[in-house]
Amino acid sequence: RLSVGQQILWCAALTYFGIFFAVPLRRQTISVEELPFPSGTATANIIEVLHTKEKNDQGDGHMELRRRWRCLLGAFAASFLAAFAGLVFPNLQNLRVGSWIGLSWLTTWHWTLRPALSYVGQGMIMGLRPALSMLGGALVAWGVLGPLAKASGWAPGPITDWETGAQGWVLWVAIGLMLAEALMSFALTSCCQFARRRGSNENRWSRAPSDSGAEVNEG
Repeated sequence: RLSVGQQILWCAALTYFGIFFAVPLRRQTISVEELPFPSGTATANIIEVLHTKEKNDQGDGHMELRRRWRCLLGAFAASFLAAFAGLVFPNLQNLRVGSWIGLSWLTTWHWTLRPALSYVGQGMIMGLRPALSMLGGALVAWGVLGPLAKASGWAPGPITDWETGAQGWVLWVAIGLMLAEALMSFALTSCCQFARRRGSNENRWSRAPSDSGAEVNEG
């Protein structure tokens, strides 16, 4: 367990990472890679629906606005009904498909289905590339690394235990992957920005003597 001082240092390090690395990484993730964020994208589109009236091919903005509202309310109703059914029938919140087909070890390693339409909506907004990356991470973590750690004795505790179980062991691997990529992106972005600024400064200083020389010649 971490002491109080170690916890404070850990929180300070995470705070520093989140505040100072978010600004330079913004250009790489948003401007270059154009990764959509589900919550921000959904909020922006709802605001657009509420405050704009785009014209469709026939030039009728009211029809386009009504069509968007129908889509929004229909999806809202479907997700609401699915969530309500999960509350009324708790077994629907976590479908243990592996146990149904005789593969109980799939259920043990949390290979189950959760029919939550909110996750479906997030995947629709994020697109195929991030969704496939997340699926690949889940397959590697819970299909390879977790069972390997359990069989090798690296995570002897219960699977869902955050300290001695496979879930906690996989967590540190995932954090290492994310930190390494974030640091590399930060380093590359910083080097590119530094080189760009240095080049602009050199061009500025190279123009300065010629301008002053031209003024002297004119005098």
